[in-house]
Amino acid sequence: MTGTAARGRRQRPANARAAADPDVLRPLVWDRCGAIRRGTHTRLGNLRHLDRRTAGHLAGIGLHTLDDLAYVGPVNAYLRLEETQTPGLTLDVLWAMDGALSGTDPRELPAGRRNELLGELRRVKGRLVRRGRRR
Repeated sequence: MTGTAARGRRQRPANARAAADPDVLRPLVWDRCGAIRRGTHTRLGNLRHLDRRTAGHLAGIGLHTLDDLAYVGPVNAYLRLEETQTPGLTLDVLWAMDGALSGTDPRELPAGRRNELLGELRRVKGRLVRRGRRR
């Protein structure tokens, strides 16, 4: 992708008002190489900190893109994986999903955020048990 980005910067429109700011230029470069049109930048299998096995499990419950994961949320996605008795499911998967959404390495997820996720997981599980659905 580096070659494509460098090529895109060189081929920046000859417009005097063309963006020089990387945050503005990045979508233009991505559009130029077609990554946004194909959606490859948001597929869960292409994310850095989600391994392909986890991405496959998420696809099995209908989550294919980062937008799908953001809509459902990492805690609900984790509970869905738990419900399907996904083999090897640990809290590391929850950290990885939250890290994918926030753009951080799961190993660098702050302890406060991990505690928030655990608290939300307990609350949701508690509601499900009270409703008669055990997980």
